[in-house]
Amino acid sequence: MPEALRLASERATQLSVPGSHCSANRGVAGDNPRPAQTAGGANFTNSPPTSIIFSRVNRCRAIALSAEQGPCASQEVSVRTSALIHMRTTFFFFVFCFCAELSFSGTKLAPVSRDGLCVTEGAIEELPGQRLSVSVPKMRAYVNLMTPQDVEARFTYLGSTGNEARLGSGELRRQFGLKLHAQDACNLVYAMWRIEPQSKLVVSVKSNPGQHSSAECGNRGYRNVKPRRSIPVPVLHPGDTHDLRAEMSGEELKVFADNLLVWEGSVGRDAVALNGPVGIRSDNARLQIELRAELPPRPQRGHGPACRSGAGESE
Repeated sequence: MPEALRLASERATQLSVPGSHCSANRGVAGDNPRPAQTAGGANFTNSPPTSIIFSRVNRCRAIALSAEQGPCASQEVSVRTSALIHMRTTFFFFVFCFCAELSFSGTKLAPVSRDGLCVTEGAIEELPGQRLSVSVPKMRAYVNLMTPQDVEARFTYLGSTGNEARLGSGELRRQFGLKLHAQDACNLVYAMWRIEPQSKLVVSVKSNPGQHSSAECGNRGYRNVKPRRSIPVPVLHPGDTHDLRAEMSGEELKVFADNLLVWEGSVGRDAVALNGPVGIRSDNARLQIELRAELPPRPQRGHGPACRSGAGESE
């Protein structure tokens, strides 16, 4: 431990800034840093970890200056204090790096219009600007192309649909979410933002090998997936607008809410075996949606599953 303290002290005294001035009666210049950006472009302006990091670094610089420059020459900083400051700075630096990791990958997504969707249950109306409107108790849809597993919806929650419908289990739930590998009504992956009765982000896999219609599988085959790490999503109120994004690569799934990683984990091998495009789903929620998905280059685009609707396609 003494050796670690000695090295930390030497490191702290190396952080002097030429031309800086300090005063025992003034705050440290630069305690309010300019916004920092990660390599991916995510802005962490006013983010507590970032501001703390910069504040700690600047204070550490000021303390280092106290050992060398005029007005502060009388201030003595112990080895133990210098080591503590350095360790705190290092800690907050790693927090900053972790926050940078939470930002999404930044893959460019293309808007999906109503014409680009197959609506298998319920109805979706198109609004100006390629926005989508949902006002029915149950809505299920998928993109008409075989897409990569990367989809995002910027949605405004407008409240209940009024005439509400229960799930196959009998539960009454209000929710909106994204579908991945939507092979058919019996085999797909969900990332659902539950609104009521409890606000939370739930990832589930519906897997029924050999079955393809609701008449065959009903509401069987659902498996909720435990995340490797997760954080709570905001509670939704009518009028709130949020972004929900899901990226799946192999067994690994990441879900983002407002560009913040809220769910990460492995969905299992049975999910990887599924083959289908991305899509959306809602239950008992009125919504306005701007849907975007990663679309393959035009020469490589293949059609999704044949568009079918009706009771047999209910999920």
